[in-house]
Amino acid sequence: ILDEGSFEADIDSYIDSEEYDSAYGENIVPYYRGYKTQTGKKMVGFTHMFQLLRGASSSDFKGSLSGKSPALNKYVIQETPLAVVPPSGGSDGWSFQDTPLGARSRHGVGASSSGKVYRVEVTAYRSKVVNRVSKFRRSNQVFLVPFDQLSKEYQRIHQQGGVIASITPVS
Repeated sequence: ILDEGSFEADIDSYIDSEEYDSAYGENIVPYYRGYKTQTGKKMVGFTHMFQLLRGASSSDFKGSLSGKSPALNKYVIQETPLAVVPPSGGSDGWSFQDTPLGARSRHGVGASSSGKVYRVEVTAYRSKVVNRVSKFRRSNQVFLVPFDQLSKEYQRIHQQGGVIASITPVS
């Protein structure tokens, strides 16, 4: 069609086809119809599709938190599946935002020579002065601490009025 006609003729051939007419008719804006998994296909592609297509009447630019930055670049390269969450509506706010650093690795925490890193969960931060209200927003805090710094972190937490709920090895 492109060889014989023009670009407009090619577009018209799609719009005037029987398949298009039976799927959308004359008064419906086209939308993605392939929300199905297929035998032999990886689920990674299926989950990536939901990051780009958020449902009927969604905008790939205005509705995206990533704005003009690539939405799936690092996930496609690493073949990492993503959570499929429903689009937000009303006063729910955005239901899923990826963390800026990602949550797959421990950023900024190096293991000591023994190779051990510990997860220290702290609860009940209390002020030691007259005001007994915690200066922290959350009641529980979690720290990843290398073994050689564990004693120093333990002392710091207690000096600030924290109560250690648990210390567990991570690696």
